[in-house]
Amino acid sequence: MAELDLNEVPKSWLPYAVMALPLLVLLGLVLGFSIHNSERLALTVENGQVFVEKGIFFPWGSSTYTPHAAFEAVTIPDELELELPTGECEQLVDCERRFYHAILAIAAALLERRAPKDLERLRELLVRAQLFPSIGLGERAPIEDLTGAIHYIEALMLLDEVQVQLELSRKKLLRSRISGVAGIDTLTLDALIDMIEKQLTAIQSIRPSLTPLSPAPTTPNDAAEPVEPLDPI
Repeated sequence: MAELDLNEVPKSWLPYAVMALPLLVLLGLVLGFSIHNSERLALTVENGQVFVEKGIFFPWGSSTYTPHAAFEAVTIPDELELELPTGECEQLVDCERRFYHAILAIAAALLERRAPKDLERLRELLVRAQLFPSIGLGERAPIEDLTGAIHYIEALMLLDEVQVQLELSRKKLLRSRISGVAGIDTLTLDALIDMIEKQLTAIQSIRPSLTPLSPAPTTPNDAAEPVEPLDPI
């Protein structure tokens, strides 16, 4: 009968399995957390910008997520203090809606300042707000409202410019009447002055009831000269 060589008996795999089990569990946890983190989306405000961040394939960490132009980061003016709908998003559509309403909030805050220098920025924000594909027509009414408000502010700016130009024209006509103009009788000059004064009176009577603008307009090419008060009509 052949003798059994103990050196040839297969060694048990159990010790190796026991040692490998914690590593497999750890690897599984890392993989699971990485998958979960990679699916995370959130609207975030950081360094004066609002943007969407997406988790990377790692248990923690994220990066800016820009699947299309609508998701590019939006800068918030330093002087604005806003409560934006930031936070975790259940899915991409939720992030689109959050970002959409954040952009509208920034636009509304800029509009409230009534500063002409903000108009171009306002237009850019409204164009951006229209790029989100999941926002239906029924949710786009605020864009129309803000667009109408921009036109209103521009109209007031033009009205202020007209007033400045009319005041300058009246001043020059009064000087012409004093100095005299060859070929132009005083009745014609008086008629022109009377017409301009009526237009100025009409503008001045309604202007206080309109939303004020900032900054106030200045007289072009004649800003240093004081504007004479209107004579009673």
